[in-house]
Amino acid sequence: MHFLNKSLKLFTAFGIPVKAHMSILVLFGLIALMGSAYVPVYAILFASVIAHEFGHALTARRFGGDCKVIYMHVFGGAAMVTIPKSLKAEWVIAVMGPVTSLALAGIFYVLTVMTGLYYFWLVYALNLMIGLFNLAPVYPMDGGRIFKSVTSYFLGEERGTMVAIWVARVIATLAAAWGIYSGRYMFVVLAAFIVMFGSAEYNGLKRNRGWK
Repeated sequence: MHFLNKSLKLFTAFGIPVKAHMSILVLFGLIALMGSAYVPVYAILFASVIAHEFGHALTARRFGGDCKVIYMHVFGGAAMVTIPKSLKAEWVIAVMGPVTSLALAGIFYVLTVMTGLYYFWLVYALNLMIGLFNLAPVYPMDGGRIFKSVTSYFLGEERGTMVAIWVARVIATLAAAWGIYSGRYMFVVLAAFIVMFGSAEYNGLKRNRGWK
């Protein structure tokens, strides 16, 4: 996606490069200016999102797909996976991101109970939030991809994808309206990104599948 072109390579793991969009660096700088106490929180969130994306990437490989790169941006991450034309593969690849996050939440919850350490609790809480948030049925988030695989099973991939996209647009519109009403304008920006990324993914599928 054109938005992600201005990115810096951070590291490579399992043969997959992880890159950060320039907006990440700006956000880190702003957080550092707010106070050093906020930096570990965002660092843990950043690492947790990377783990979430590797859940997708490594599962895609198990189904014969691949992941060329993981992009990190100001709203999260995106594992650029090639998914085999299989509803089962799409569903499992989508669900393994939240499963990874919720598994990490479970591990660090146990560690929190055992040790009482604040940072263990923080890792637990952030991964729980990431896992549950990504299960929302908003395409192209993970929950939206799961919803798309279900609608595609009953309606065919093209119509199922369109249903998932329009449901996501309705939810994004409601979120944007609430954001304007409540003064939480980040929801407006997030809604715009959901619509933008959903349309980009649909256009990519349209080209690859030969849809009219």
